[in-house]
Amino acid sequence: MRTPLLLAGLLLLSASALCAQQAAGHATATVMTAPPERVGGHEGHVGKKWQILLSSEPGSYGLQHWGCYDPSHAPRVVQPEGSIGMTSPGGGNWYHNGFFNFAVDGDSSRSFPVTAIRALDSGERASVELLWDMPKAWVRVRFMVVPGQRPLFCALTQYPKAGATPKLSAHLVAYPAGYFRDGGRVIVTPTRTPKTGDKVDLDPATEWSWIMYDERRDWRVSGSVGGAGGLTVPDLVGGLKLDVGAYGVTWDVEAKGNELRFAFWGSQEVANADLPAKLQPQFAPALAALRALDFTALRLRAQGLAPLQAEFDKIFRETRDNDKDRATYAALVARLQQLLAQASGGQVNLQAENEALATLDKLEQLLWKVRMDWIFAD
Repeated sequence: MRTPLLLAGLLLLSASALCAQQAAGHATATVMTAPPERVGGHEGHVGKKWQILLSSEPGSYGLQHWGCYDPSHAPRVVQPEGSIGMTSPGGGNWYHNGFFNFAVDGDSSRSFPVTAIRALDSGERASVELLWDMPKAWVRVRFMVVPGQRPLFCALTQYPKAGATPKLSAHLVAYPAGYFRDGGRVIVTPTRTPKTGDKVDLDPATEWSWIMYDERRDWRVSGSVGGAGGLTVPDLVGGLKLDVGAYGVTWDVEAKGNELRFAFWGSQEVANADLPAKLQPQFAPALAALRALDFTALRLRAQGLAPLQAEFDKIFRETRDNDKDRATYAALVARLQQLLAQASGGQVNLQAENEALATLDKLEQLLWKVRMDWIFAD
């Protein structure tokens, strides 16, 4: 048995590591199934709902996907409000029931079932993925939060199945400051300020960021939750249309190629007059970060295996009589390397990705076991 002094030292090192991790920032991603919401006109049908939480400081966000998944609609579904909603920070601005939608050659995400919703990374960042199997392409929608940064980052990526590249587009929906049908909506771009009733083509090169609020209701006035913001990567955008309604505001964003990227800021608890001073200084750094982000899951990268292997090797060098654990470890690593190679191709391989994530879980469970065996070994 290891001495109390050694155990105390190990605990002290663990506490120090935890404090260092917290100081550097820690983020978590959680996906949960939830009781489905009622879809009008579909009484007695099978509904499905998922809730997502991306937690970090200073920015945390809640998302959801729900709809009627009754077999009578197969192979399609009914998403009456939209594909992905932002539930927090909410109560207005990016629509809680469906702020994010996309289409592939006109086939809307609202008409097709989501194939997978899964948490990818937690730790130095948190990310989730929603995956669709569309007629002409696989489509990934990945969201991410990074400690120390406020926005919700997003990548919309299509993987064409055959033939010519289909046209990818996104449809964003917002209700600035709240759900007011007589709203005085205002959208501030870097070059102009469209208001209620305006339908304009924005210039992707110069109008890539937006601040939104309601000029009739300042923060905390008549139920206003304050304004919000967003941006897109201009290089990826071929067309950008804005429709400012008295109720809802929409952006239609056409991709030049196979990807679009966005950053979103939820409700801001400041007066309308203070919104530009709060949000505009964040836009350029967020755009630079968004351009540089690799949305591929850290856990699905081959180089991510090295730290695990290093810790296993260290423990195995200092312990004996663990041939069974060594054999299990070797088999898991060999299989994981095969799966990561399969998952890194230019097409979606959902089976390989899911098995790789499950194999990583098994490796991490085994690491915990051999770590405890090492600590308490004679």
